[in-house]
Amino acid sequence: MAYNSVSGNSLAEIVRNEISILPHIKTALSEGVVNYSALARKIMPAITQKIGKKVNEESVIVAIKRFADELDVSVKEPSHIEMFAESEVMMQDNMCYTHFKKTEKVIEKVDRLFSEEDWKMGEMRVLIQGADQVMIITKETRVKDLLVELKGEILNSMSNNSLITFRMPYESFSSYGVLAEITSLLARKGISIELLSSPPDIHFLVNEKDAERTYSTLKQLINDSKKLAGK
Repeated sequence: MAYNSVSGNSLAEIVRNEISILPHIKTALSEGVVNYSALARKIMPAITQKIGKKVNEESVIVAIKRFADELDVSVKEPSHIEMFAESEVMMQDNMCYTHFKKTEKVIEKVDRLFSEEDWKMGEMRVLIQGADQVMIITKETRVKDLLVELKGEILNSMSNNSLITFRMPYESFSSYGVLAEITSLLARKGISIELLSSPPDIHFLVNEKDAERTYSTLKQLINDSKKLAGK
């Protein structure tokens, strides 16, 4: 039975699109490790919505199988395992995450803080300027005086955080699905994160109660990848 959506796309095209926005599933599909029936049940609600009527599960399974057959398993993106095996993870605790209003006073004082020369080797700090906000992540001891001086300019401030930095090869940032693999792994552990990317680093800001668990999860990912990659 042929299905066509309101927009004219065929069922096969819609199935391809739904799988393509799930890169980790697409990769697994190309490697032949996906249960077609389970995948069909997962994507059927979205397909039904796009088609505009209920679709037959067997038809979806057939479309998935055809897409799997078309995927060229001989031409792949660099292996995520290889990338993770070449990665490293670092952790800093007692971090403060603060949003300020973007004013001349805030910019002047934040610039002065970040230009100081007594930062310890390896001490992380993050500064992002938006259109109307300035966001910084630093050690609590670094920012405590600034929080007093700029009390009226603070939009939000959170202490008792840890900054977990996952450093990967640069090519990781142009390969689809890499970040999804990491964030999905942490989500399955029930870890809530604030994420910032600054190649070659991905920074995860987490509550200190989750810091050790986050660090050990990412360290295990690296170690497991090294074993699989034979390193």
